[in-house]
Amino acid sequence: DTLAKNYYEAQQLDQAKINELLTLDGSSSFTNQGNQQARVANRSRFVSTFIGIAATLFLAISLVITLNLNLSASLGERVADEITMNHLKNLAVEYPIGDINQLSAAMTDLGFSLRQPTHSELAGLTLIGARYCSIQGQIAAQLKYQDQDNKITTLYQTQSNPLLENLAFNDEDHDGVQIIVWRDSDIVYGLAK
Repeated sequence: DTLAKNYYEAQQLDQAKINELLTLDGSSSFTNQGNQQARVANRSRFVSTFIGIAATLFLAISLVITLNLNLSASLGERVADEITMNHLKNLAVEYPIGDINQLSAAMTDLGFSLRQPTHSELAGLTLIGARYCSIQGQIAAQLKYQDQDNKITTLYQTQSNPLLENLAFNDEDHDGVQIIVWRDSDIVYGLAK
């Protein structure tokens, strides 16, 4: 062990090889000026990288905050738009059944039981059937009612969820359609006429 240790301690790099390696790097000797330039260049790269990361994070956070404010501020508007669109399409009923209990039994994909609300706007109207639709991505039923003049009123029912649980409004004129939204127990209703 001692002989090996002494042998390796006595070894030295050839000065000519050292100079050759240094010239490959573009410098012939290590000087304080070269070290200082390298430190300044490294510091500049660090600062540039830090500024880039900070700017990216700022933009990402600003975008998330803006999107969240827009989404939460316009939930009622989006629901009203969706109900209005479904109402104006006036698509045919998939279940031409005039009884709410029979409709509920037939529409098994809903995951909840349909209920006949006691809303004054439905007084005197006849249930003619229903179809599946959605409200904010959640499965819903679109029930069609008809008055004596064959004017159609649609009623939407979906299960309440954290997004919809506090939603209630009366929009007298949403693109020419009256929209009323309310919640009763665990069901959110939307009425369009």
